[in-house]
Amino acid sequence: MKYIKNPHRLPIYFCEIVLALTILAAGGCSEFSQHYEEAIKNSNLNPADPIVGAWDGQWVSDAGHSGGLKCVLEKIQPPTTQTIHPTLTLTYRARFHARFMGILSMDYDVVLTGDKAGDTTHLQGSQTISGFGGGLYHYDAKVTPTTFDATYKSQSDNGIFRMKRESESLAKH
Repeated sequence: MKYIKNPHRLPIYFCEIVLALTILAAGGCSEFSQHYEEAIKNSNLNPADPIVGAWDGQWVSDAGHSGGLKCVLEKIQPPTTQTIHPTLTLTYRARFHARFMGILSMDYDVVLTGDKAGDTTHLQGSQTISGFGGGLYHYDAKVTPTTFDATYKSQSDNGIFRMKRESESLAKH
């Protein structure tokens, strides 16, 4: 306590820290929110690739943790130096917004590559995530026009993603 001039102000310091973290968290999700709202509005504009768009669901860790999960899946041009899976023909960017403990959130992007068989697209990718629980994560997903199911694996955690299509009508409720 020698660094705090007035120990009676400790609850106020705590409130100021929580407020600052809340403002930072709100600012961090605004870019994702814009992408997500735009994807909902355009959800029916690409019948040739029905997996593109907004997804909503949850993640569940093998360790027992879970939280809300949103995703915007966008088709992109494959990198010119695609070394991970050079034979796979489809390339997407998955923009994820994951919630932890109901109040913390994190946004990150993963490039996923794969192929389509029937109405199921099988996608794989890896991404290094920084911060608490970070490290190299590997993703393996099966996506249909209505479901996005994936597993993730890292040195510190394994788990699943379960999402369904988000549509403009669902977003209003």
